[in-house]
Amino acid sequence: MFLKTLYDSYNLLKILDFFIDTIEKRLVMCIAECFKREYAVLVRTLVINSSGRHIPISGRTR
Repeated sequence: MFLKTLYDSYNLLKILDFFIDTIEKRLVMCIAECFKREYAVLVRTLVINSSGRHIPISGRTR
């Protein structure tokens, strides 16, 4: 009886670990995506402010 309970607990922990790992990966990807957008806006703002005119991110000037 004790071994079966221990085995069931171990399986439950493995399943929970899988779900936590999956959620953690999705959360990290979501945070990275948000920061990527914020970083692009920040760089664009800094480029505009430092030069006084807008320089496209691609590097071409008008």
